[in-house]
Amino acid sequence: MVCVAHQYYFLTPDFKYEGNKKWEFKLLNFYSRMIAWNAEKILALSFRIENNSYYGKIAIVPPLLRQEVLNQESTDGDYIHGYMLNSGYANDLIEWSKENPTQPLHFFWDKKSAEKEEQLTPMLTLHQLSDTLFLEYMAGCKAYATTGGFESVCEAIYLQKPVLMVPTHIEQECNVMDAMRSGIGVTADEFDLNILLDFVPKYNKSTEFRHWTRTAESIFMYELSKVASDNEEVYAFM
Repeated sequence: MVCVAHQYYFLTPDFKYEGNKKWEFKLLNFYSRMIAWNAEKILALSFRIENNSYYGKIAIVPPLLRQEVLNQESTDGDYIHGYMLNSGYANDLIEWSKENPTQPLHFFWDKKSAEKEEQLTPMLTLHQLSDTLFLEYMAGCKAYATTGGFESVCEAIYLQKPVLMVPTHIEQECNVMDAMRSGIGVTADEFDLNILLDFVPKYNKSTEFRHWTRTAESIFMYELSKVASDNEEVYAFM
């Protein structure tokens, strides 16, 4: 069994938790250890290349991004793109949009009762979640706001978009702390897009993450081949 996730990175000395939820962080790491108890190899997804690539069974590896992301061409649009895990944040966005009536906003949510597309203010459009449309808006935005999920933050970094991260639970809080080490964005307790807009001119478009991500296939094949060569039978890849 091979386990793959970003949360395994939090088990390594490279990650230092500096928040106030230390007990929740310990529970998260306990959970990560339990579900990987019988794993032959643990592949810890990381935003960056680290000085050490191995910690026992744990190997530091690049994120896994969809091929559609790798093939996407990034452009600099005039709108802020975003994803809301909690639909309650919509009220915050409505108020912000009313106070900033010239800034286009295109946000996605997965509220079941919502229409495919809803115009909440003249400049704020909420879209039902769609992987292809979401990626198109990501590629063309000038900045991205999200709750702190690992995958979409990686997509934003790959497409060189500055990010506002608003974590909603301990795992996302750790994701944000880790992402901040790479200098890709800012964090807040709410969707205050002023913080994001202030960061946009300071954002440095680095190609380091893109190169790291492009090595994922070869590194994964190498790690999985080592597992296969050391065992007569590999039962499952997770």
